[in-house]
Amino acid sequence: MMKDIGMRRLETDRLILRKITLDDGSAMLSNWASDEKTTAYLSWPAHKNLKETRAVIHKWVEGYSRPLGYNWGIEIKETGELIGNIEVVSKNAGQQLCQVAFCIGSKWWNNGYATEALKEVLNFLLNKVGFYVVEAQYLAENPAAGKVLMKAGMIKDGVMRKRYMGKSEPMELVMIRYSIIKSELF
Repeated sequence: MMKDIGMRRLETDRLILRKITLDDGSAMLSNWASDEKTTAYLSWPAHKNLKETRAVIHKWVEGYSRPLGYNWGIEIKETGELIGNIEVVSKNAGQQLCQVAFCIGSKWWNNGYATEALKEVLNFLLNKVGFYVVEAQYLAENPAAGKVLMKAGMIKDGVMRKRYMGKSEPMELVMIRYSIIKSELF
């Protein structure tokens, strides 16, 4: 049975997963939203200024009041630095299904932060909220994202050919989809 329990602060050994606030604009802009390496694999281009970033955060903050509106800022406990986010990007409550996406600034890649955050969010979504299945997908050109999904316990469902990503130029992309069902959770 699904329960929309609202955003909850989550913690891991090294991370705090929390609501993103309007005060996080500068950190988001400098730590990942303006990072060309990071945004190369996202559906949106690198932000050029704080105004752009604040507009996105404003939408995220509004989203917290919507049913199943989950979007966590990823903060390093030791430093208090906000380094990325992980969110439910789509959901189908009737099918008890959602899709998550994550983004971490390239400065913090290869430290296990994305896997650590994803495991905690999967646990929350499957065991607390009650989703039956959680999906994620990544661009084939970004195999590191696939490793994160595998390390978090997700299983490859398949390859989607010739997908469009919403940047300014149409692109034909290969996306790889993974999922985990409640009974497979670590």
